[in-house]
Amino acid sequence: MTLPDKETILRTLTKIGVAVSRRDLIDAFNIQGENLRLTFKQTLKDMEDEGLLVREGGQSYRIPDALPAMTVIEVTDMDIDGDLFARPAEWQESLQGPPPRLEVVPDNKGHAALKVGDRALARLKKIDSSLYEAHIMKRLDTPAQRVVGNVCQGKGGYTLAPLDRRAKQDYDISERDLGGAKSGQIVVCEIQPSRRGSLRLKVRVLEIVGQADDPKAISLMALHELGLRHSFPETVLASTDGMVVPPLGTRADLRDIPLVTIDGKDARDFDDAVFAEPDTDPHNIGGYHLLVAIADVAYYVRPESPLDKEAYERGNSTYFPDRVLPMLPEKLSNDLCSLRPDGPRATLAVHMWIDKTGKLLRHSFVRGLMLSRARLTYEQVQAAREGNPDETTRPIMENVIEPLYAAWKILDAARVERGALDLDIPERKIVVDDAGRMTGVAVRERLDSHRLIEEFMVLANVAAAEALEAK
Repeated sequence: MTLPDKETILRTLTKIGVAVSRRDLIDAFNIQGENLRLTFKQTLKDMEDEGLLVREGGQSYRIPDALPAMTVIEVTDMDIDGDLFARPAEWQESLQGPPPRLEVVPDNKGHAALKVGDRALARLKKIDSSLYEAHIMKRLDTPAQRVVGNVCQGKGGYTLAPLDRRAKQDYDISERDLGGAKSGQIVVCEIQPSRRGSLRLKVRVLEIVGQADDPKAISLMALHELGLRHSFPETVLASTDGMVVPPLGTRADLRDIPLVTIDGKDARDFDDAVFAEPDTDPHNIGGYHLLVAIADVAYYVRPESPLDKEAYERGNSTYFPDRVLPMLPEKLSNDLCSLRPDGPRATLAVHMWIDKTGKLLRHSFVRGLMLSRARLTYEQVQAAREGNPDETTRPIMENVIEPLYAAWKILDAARVERGALDLDIPERKIVVDDAGRMTGVAVRERLDSHRLIEEFMVLANVAAAEALEAK
């Protein structure tokens, strides 16, 4: 069964209107089994910690009927008289519904005047169920707010029309704050401090993205609008200075093994390399030795380092049709941690031995140095397999490509035998011309070379899972 989510729990308790015991909630949602009940109890505890629920009498829960006396608020808008209104900064509208309205009481204690977007610690006084007075105790630092929009010129001067359709108003731009921008251009602006009584906020241009009708500006518009980190702080870039491929030392020397990378034509980084050969063990006739190697990123990105923290903030690399926002600086993502065939690379690799039925017999993880023999594409490898090798694949057909396919055939037969799910769903790609304009939509062909890499990586992850379980 599916446990109720937080929104469902809140909606149910709101409808009931009184405190409900944990046992009654379990019965109401028909939660069966000890494990599910424990998970549900933990959800209630988490909601209590988040301020979404209040516990009464030890085991009963209800919706909070009031905000805490002291809370952090965020100023959201200003009326025609210059009065400010706010909302609780941590309010989760998707879970808690519309936030109560907080009327900011004019401050007479010398604090700096608040403006839309500011945050402050406030003492609240309840007026009614949906209205509070917010008495400012301390203004909190607020990052500069930015907005992406289209510069427009009218009789009254320049304005910025935000790209975000949820925006409630346009912004004024004085000529001195245009920064060279012209009407029709997409720009990134910083919201300026507003004067009390001003009906519309002003902005200052920080960066010109490009013409609104330029396809190549679309990616820039998207990354700015989504708040993606498109540049690295100097401290992060500085931390890569002096980084080089490590010496062999105690690492396993894999440089004589003809590992190759197989990726798409438009791949920008090369994360993994593969190799296969018949197992020479007389007790494993028909079996194979496989090797999957990935870049040893952990060697360069140490826990709690500037690189580690920046990668955590980014979460992943983000790909656009014409650019990529890497999770790590280019020196790592496109050089030291990219398995290019232009020199040795630090690697984390797993040796795997399978029998003739595809059963994983044993595995061994090593940190080593490798040297890629070739950067291959799926189409290139498939063509070679079908009898049309080129100058890159012809010399490595016998000792690299043929053994890879032989090992894959065994793994593929084992996959079919165990009834593994095979989602052979056509993948579509948008085709653009050199100017960045869309010219069509094509179906990306799925080749045996794609399946080969998939099976090798699945097996490597099975080996990783077994290694972790053994610890």
